[in-house]
Amino acid sequence: VLKNTLQIGNNIETIYPYKNNLFIGSQNGMFIYDISNPATPKYSGSASHVRSCDPVVANDTAAFVTLRGSGICGTATDGLYIYNVKNLLNPQLIKMVDLSTPYGLGLKDSTLFVCRGTNGLSVLNVKNINSPVEVQTITGNDFRDVIPYNDLLICYVADGIALYNISNVSNIQFLQKILN
Repeated sequence: VLKNTLQIGNNIETIYPYKNNLFIGSQNGMFIYDISNPATPKYSGSASHVRSCDPVVANDTAAFVTLRGSGICGTATDGLYIYNVKNLLNPQLIKMVDLSTPYGLGLKDSTLFVCRGTNGLSVLNVKNINSPVEVQTITGNDFRDVIPYNDLLICYVADGIALYNISNVSNIQFLQKILN
């Protein structure tokens, strides 16, 4: 049953629910909505940027946004942008990590997975959001998007789905690939 309709903006690319909030990535910025009452989402805050392709994930303290500026995506500088979201009304950019060709991303605890097309899947430790550390890069696929689900990493790759065991993020294991 449709309860409500909100106009958020144009070119919405991702919606990431986290606790009582929705983090919405668009080609022009990140929007945060309070959904403690799901029937009436309320605008909390936003962060704008130049036009780009813009996925987003978040936790209690940070929102992680990848911006890719090329072709239809616009002119943004490729990278991982980290926002402090302790104050949802006023997200603050605290760090930009130079990361070429970023696509989708996923977050499990303090591990961030960033798809980078033919440049692989970057695995970063983001326990300290001011100083993320790239732990490894997984290659062998054209990585486009990723969903961590318990101990399984579901990767959308150019020719299908690749599955990885992430029960030990220090020793990620390829499981199988399902071709299109």
